[in-house]
Amino acid sequence: MVNRIQKFLNVMFFILIFITILTIITPTINASPYDIRHVNLLAVQEINNMTYVGSTADLYLEVRDGTGRVFLDTSPLTKIDTQISTRYAKDIACDYFDLDCDQYDFIYTIRAKSSIIGGPSAGAAMSALTAITVLDLEHDESVAVTGTINSGGIIGPVGAVEEKVITAFEHNLSKVLVSLGSTDQFSNEIKLKLGLDIDLINYNIFNVTNESSSEIIVIDYFNYSYGQVLDNELSLSYEEMDLEVKEVIDLNELVYELTNVQVSSDNYEIEVDSSYNDIMLDLAEQLCGRSEELEDLFKNNYQLSQNFSDLIEERRLAAEVAQANGDYYSAASFCFGINLEFTHEFYIEEDLNWKEQDLKISELEENIETVSDLLNSKEINTISDLQAKMAVVSRINEVEEILDNIDDATDPVFKLAYGKERLFSALSWMHFFEMTGKNFEMDQDSLNNACYQKIAEGEELLQYAKIYLPMIDLSRIEDKFNSANQHLFVDESELCLMKASEAKAEASTILSSLGITENNFENFYESKLAAVEREISKNTEEGIFPILGYSYYQYSKSLQDEDSYSSLLYLEYALELSELDIYFAEEESNSIFSYFKFNQDVMTFLNGLIQGLFIGCILAWLFFQYRKK
Repeated sequence: MVNRIQKFLNVMFFILIFITILTIITPTINASPYDIRHVNLLAVQEINNMTYVGSTADLYLEVRDGTGRVFLDTSPLTKIDTQISTRYAKDIACDYFDLDCDQYDFIYTIRAKSSIIGGPSAGAAMSALTAITVLDLEHDESVAVTGTINSGGIIGPVGAVEEKVITAFEHNLSKVLVSLGSTDQFSNEIKLKLGLDIDLINYNIFNVTNESSSEIIVIDYFNYSYGQVLDNELSLSYEEMDLEVKEVIDLNELVYELTNVQVSSDNYEIEVDSSYNDIMLDLAEQLCGRSEELEDLFKNNYQLSQNFSDLIEERRLAAEVAQANGDYYSAASFCFGINLEFTHEFYIEEDLNWKEQDLKISELEENIETVSDLLNSKEINTISDLQAKMAVVSRINEVEEILDNIDDATDPVFKLAYGKERLFSALSWMHFFEMTGKNFEMDQDSLNNACYQKIAEGEELLQYAKIYLPMIDLSRIEDKFNSANQHLFVDESELCLMKASEAKAEASTILSSLGITENNFENFYESKLAAVEREISKNTEEGIFPILGYSYYQYSKSLQDEDSYSSLLYLEYALELSELDIYFAEEESNSIFSYFKFNQDVMTFLNGLIQGLFIGCILAWLFFQYRKK
């Protein structure tokens, strides 16, 4: 009898352990954010040419077990909304918060009462809703969102914000989340209704019609924003709006305002890859050493003018300061500038005739072929490999374009000098193929698809800029996208990616500057800087070092004091070139476990099967034990 009780207790003990294990494992297997989520969108309708009225729309997100696919259903169809922008918004959220999104398919639905101009203005809401859904967070559905989502998770501005805010008030929403600087676009009438400060002291006054006039045209930091001052007596008579309008800088702030949950930390530390520092230092020393050689050679043969000597000294000092601060890319850039000046002066002093110029052209063409052959022998497996090839091939392409257009150049001698030094720089960048890192699937199809997505994302921003900023000449950016498409057509994917990334960064810089004034430029700049640092920090933790992204990040900081706009542009370049990993799948492991990939339904079935078999075995064992007795 005692033995029976002991055996029974042993069995119960094992069953209890098994149930405990299942209790721990089962929620992990079964938990998934399957509830349909919703957020309010604010949009505009175009009723006449360039005349807009606000309207509302609803964004829904439903996730299902899958492989990371994205589906978009809009009704009615919008002017600019595309599958690409939706996928990009999803990818940004998954990358920003390091979410495992490959196990789900995402179904986005936009419902509006009439045709709207949606475009990328729904991007911020899509990214936020993606994070909220995957993280299974509760959120406030009385809050509306309008803004683009840009590289680094930065919330970008949109047009017609005032019309959208009025619509939010009319629909009894509690809060509207907009990008930094958006409220500066409001008329003083709306500012007073919202309880916002009216302050013209820090604006740059472009024109005042007369001393008694109440109408003043003001310009913001980038010279294309307009405002109107209303008589205080008239404005103060309006009823106040019971609506909060909150500016948010990035996706982390946006999700916090919707959920009251701080998902991501703001503390980021960039750990620079030691091999990057070694290679970039070597590159800088090569270029700066060449500067010394060219200077000695020039002095031995020609006389330096005072102006030329001052220019060289200024750049040499800048290079020395940069190198002392560990900013080797900037040091290399300054020395490249010195080398270009010396080579140009050499060609001027030599007074090259057309035959000698043709000889220089032939030498460049031969060197291009040599460097290209060397480049084509390199395998592309890591992000560092990809960016090294992008850097080299873009420099080769610059030299090729110079030679193609040399006959039309106003200063062909300078073009030849630039081509020679640029090709030397391209050869120096080849050393970055020595870096190691995480492997990705980078076959031709993957590279082409990455460039196709980058072009589509950028062209959408460009089209949006054309709608709301018709006064700006965007032809240069458009030409870059056209060039990227041409390179994509002939499978020159690395060059395509470089041109598309640059063009998208330039379009983003222009759109981002909407509503940015001298009052908020510093905060805006710091937010961009933080976004770059966060992205590079995240990459380094994952075994990915974006050599171009980090190089542009360093160079932007060297320009911050003397040229803030160029510094901001290079931050955008850094952001675009620090997020290339989102376009590629990691190389699969060759271990036996990598061949067993089960979706949620299969895991649930296997879980039930194992439980059933285990319990069945125990019951069978008990049955036979008691039969023996």
